[in-house]
Amino acid sequence: DEALDDREWEVEGIDGVEDRSDGSRWYLVRYKGFGDEKRRWYPDHELMRTMPKELQAYNEAVEAEGFEKQQSRMRRGTKSRRVRGLPPSPPL
Repeated sequence: DEALDDREWEVEGIDGVEDRSDGSRWYLVRYKGFGDEKRRWYPDHELMRTMPKELQAYNEAVEAEGFEKQQSRMRRGTKSRRVRGLPPSPPL
């Protein structure tokens, strides 16, 4: 795991959710100004700490609209915000 730092990164939205075999739930985060290749998966506990309102809104929308509709809606309606300590994926 990468160490979290104090820099701020602007999150454009959450692009997906994945339930893993160990029972954990991970979210795909999209950063403003970075391409799709810089999207990054984070465990739910990290997003609960850094962007709880956005995570709750995303989960509620997924439940209410279904996954396919949610993906489209979140891309159009998510407001950008800055979060501290969740950098985009490093270059490979």
